Amino acid sequence: MNLLILTADARSRYAAEDYKVEASLSNDSPQACPFYDDVRNEKLEDFYDTYQFSVPENFEEADHVVPSNYVLFEDETNKFRLFRIIDVESGLLGNVHVKTAKAENAFVDDLLKTIVPRATLGTVNFPDAFAHCLANSGWQIRNSEYLGELRNQTFEGNTNAQETIQGICKEYGGEIDAYVLMNSANKIIGKYFDLVEERGRNNTGKRFEYRRDITGVTRTQSISEFYTAIKPIGKDNLTIQDVNEGSAILYDSEANDLYNGGKEYLVKYMDFSEIEHASALYAAAKLELNKCNKPRYEYTVDTALLEETAGYEEEPAWLGDHVRVIDFEMKPPLVVGARIIEKDTSNSDSSKDKVTLGEYIELNYSTPNDIKNLQAQLDTIKNHMQPIYRIEVKATAGTIIRNGIIEGDGTAKLQAIVYRNNSLYVGASDQYVWEKIYRDTGEHDNV
Repeated sequence: MNLLILTADARSRYAAEDYKVEASLSNDSPQACPFYDDVRNEKLEDFYDTYQFSVPENFEEADHVVPSNYVLFEDETNKFRLFRIIDVESGLLGNVHVKTAKAENAFVDDLLKTIVPRATLGTVNFPDAFAHCLANSGWQIRNSEYLGELRNQTFEGNTNAQETIQGICKEYGGEIDAYVLMNSANKIIGKYFDLVEERGRNNTGKRFEYRRDITGVTRTQSISEFYTAIKPIGKDNLTIQDVNEGSAILYDSEANDLYNGGKEYLVKYMDFSEIEHASALYAAAKLELNKCNKPRYEYTVDTALLEETAGYEEEPAWLGDHVRVIDFEMKPPLVVGARIIEKDTSNSDSSKDKVTLGEYIELNYSTPNDIKNLQAQLDTIKNHMQPIYRIEVKATAGTIIRNGIIEGDGTAKLQAIVYRNNSLYVGASDQYVWEKIYRDTGEHDNV
């Protein structure tokens, strides 16, 4: 694993071709400048992505670890991440002087310094609105997924791209993934965003389980945000009557009967002033109702990452991954889906890796009938299986017996130990009948 330290021309730092590699840090070679105490902290919320690392000052490469330079590495998703160093601290660690650098993902600074051009785009999709914000930032859209309804977008020309894009992502319900592309000569050839409905993966099969990689869990039931109907209001007092059978309120009768005892509907009033089409307003209301139409459990789960632990060969977790959390010993059993909403990753010390889970969803759990039947069959076999007995005989006093031959003057005190199914067995004295038989002649010795 290498970290590359780069510089960029301050006058044209937005251009990918102006980044230049100045040094390489590595823990794979004794001659290389090492790095340690590094941690990347990334969150789904608000584009948060920071990186911190330390280097010894007595290496030439450490001279390039200064504010406004950049650090680049390839992460577990096989994408190259570029960070701008914003703070460097020098100190003494034992008898070694070290530099500790703090950095944030380079797109954050680029977007903060980019003013979104003034424009009225009319009704546009997520990628078109996003692309307008990226103008003059040096970043481009590489891949995008279809997200939500077309929406009206007006830009006043007085906000930065970082703030505006955060609002657009929330409006369309999308997430971003920022990275750079490199060529074989270690040159950056492009800075890109992927626009997706959700980051991470749905089909990893990753499970956090009690007695394995769950180190702590709490569950709290809450009805503070429980509603069984939504009354949405759009732009210019727009309602959903035209697309909702004449009603301005979207009801969930099933949820109201199940969780509210069929009593008066609990109505949540929602302001969607940016939406000017009834169909889009209906879609937004339905999405919100699906989030609040049942009492919610709130969870806190402390986890351990095991992909680097001996005996486990698991694929590294990604930010945004969907996982399962299972604790069958909790009452009632805990079986929920969750997303990784925050992740700490260290390239030098995997014991620092950890994840924070959120966006919990209750999952129905039932043991399939074929598994139940198999368990019943195994229980039946176990109950009817004859026990297995094993006897060990050893000398406890007197002469030693080796391989059935008495060594010494021919006297010994023998002790027989009985095991039942590999457990020590102690029965009543009348259960035992002992005989001593001469091996060569078959005669009984009654002494």
